Amino acid sequence: VAILPETGPGQGGDNQPPSEPVRQPGPAPRETTPVTERPAEVPEKTARTGGPVRRASTDSVISSIKGSSIDARRRAVRAGASARSLLLGDSLHSIADSLVREGRIPQAVVLFSRASTAFADAEQEALQPERPPEAPDTVAQPAEQIADNQADTTAKVVQAPTDPRPEIINLIRVYSEAIESRDIQALRAAYPGMTRDQEKGWTEFLNTVEDIQVNLVTDGITISTNGDTATASVMGTYLYRNTTTNRTQRQNVEFFAQFVKRAGSWQLTSLK
Repeated sequence: VAILPETGPGQGGDNQPPSEPVRQPGPAPRETTPVTERPAEVPEKTARTGGPVRRASTDSVISSIKGSSIDARRRAVRAGASARSLLLGDSLHSIADSLVREGRIPQAVVLFSRASTAFADAEQEALQPERPPEAPDTVAQPAEQIADNQADTTAKVVQAPTDPRPEIINLIRVYSEAIESRDIQALRAAYPGMTRDQEKGWTEFLNTVEDIQVNLVTDGITISTNGDTATASVMGTYLYRNTTTNRTQRQNVEFFAQFVKRAGSWQLTSLK
């Protein structure tokens, strides 16, 4: 990128790939940890200082809340939840696992808890009984009354608001798939609001990485009063092989996405 913002991605600037060691797409993650490396272990303190006790307590908390998430998923599966319904919980659980490996315990606890809630929602959705079809009205009605009833029904259908959240979540999914394809044209189509500088940065990044796996979760979707704009918080991970260093890297990302409804369809217009 010829010109990059002074503030890096994820720090208030636009969603630009980083500049070192490769240009990373999206807001710059706060930490980069090679998959093949493990953080150096801190020598345990003596029992008198409380070090091992605290560590055992932390491990117990993680084990408990992670187990709750796994149990919630099992209940959802037994209830007949679909893979699509389980997707949010699976993504949150996976990200929480990676945070535990990086030692970011408070963040991991929050995401494991959110994963349990997502699985519980999937279970409830699966348990909802299907409404039986209504029996047709056998009482004869005058033709004029039938026409009036049909007009009322049509008006109600037109006026019923449509929840834009599924479409917005799908836009982030398409954006993720475009990154994985390493196709700048597909990325431009998924993110019409991409600037020229961002496009240059993405092009350089995609030319220096391989085997990209993107896992993004959309949360906190807020729709404007007029229903024409929306914002959402997005978090997740990028896993890819850096061809410059020939090392596999995993990076956490977190950013805000802005959407605009144009001609009846939602578009991704900004990432910050």
